[in-house]
Amino acid sequence: ALIEDSVVMPGVVVEANAIVRHAILGEDSKVCKGAVVGGAFAEGEKKEISVTSKDAVVEANTVLLPGDML
Repeated sequence: ALIEDSVVMPGVVVEANAIVRHAILGEDSKVCKGAVVGGAFAEGEKKEISVTSKDAVVEANTVLLPGDML
C-alpha cells in the first residue's frame, strides 16, 4: 500500500496494493486491496482532499476521486 500526504485515524485498515493520497480516512474505515483514494495534482491545479467517514469501506479496485466523500 502507498499512503502519501494523508491523515489516517485510529483503527483504519489499508490493504495491499491500495493507494491513498491527499485524504482523510475516518476512524475504523477500510481501504480494500487495489482501491485508490484521492490522487496527485498537476502544478497549479486546485487541490481537493478525499474524505471517508467513520466505518466507511472503499471496496476493492474502486476509486474515490479527489474531493469525493464516502
